[in-house]
Amino acid sequence: MDRIMKTSKIIYKVLSVLFWLDLAALGFGLLVEIAAIFAAIFAGDAVLPENSLTITLGSVEVNLRQSYHSRQFIPFLGTAVVNLVVGAASLCGGIRIVQGILRPMTQGKPFDCNISSALRKLAFLVLIMGVISYLLDNVTNVIFFHSLDISSLFSQEKVSGCTLSVVGDVSFLIWFGLLLLLSRVFQYGQQLQQLSDETL
Repeated sequence: MDRIMKTSKIIYKVLSVLFWLDLAALGFGLLVEIAAIFAAIFAGDAVLPENSLTITLGSVEVNLRQSYHSRQFIPFLGTAVVNLVVGAASLCGGIRIVQGILRPMTQGKPFDCNISSALRKLAFLVLIMGVISYLLDNVTNVIFFHSLDISSLFSQEKVSGCTLSVVGDVSFLIWFGLLLLLSRVFQYGQQLQQLSDETL
């Protein structure tokens, strides 16, 4: 039990540091993204110089020769802000929930009644943020595809068409199921602990 308490306290402190680092990274990232959006807005008809933009298509990195107007990147920068906020918010929320799970463990109560409900909250957070992230990834890809007019980058003589596929990682569904199962395990452990205490 002492080992569980010590390990829980260490993890709890590490998560506290990560929480504040995440908030600091969010603040800095927002400043950078918002500054980039304003720069693109007030740049007017400014054109990015040739060879200044590199994109990755699968495992292929392409250095573009054609020029782009700075305003073309405003929608893409907007989605970057949303992605940043959603990612940071989900991480902060997840850290707080995990700390709620660890708090009773630091006091020597591994089967506290709050742990199973906290695990359920974490499971649904993973599910909700996973769905949002999946949708945002595809929206970002669509905006990127149309903002840079990707189909125009290929020779019409050699490439007959260019389409965008819907892709995404759905492993969050597995984590959702595992966390729900784990919450049931802790709920059962809490019931056994309660029966043991009543017997004593």
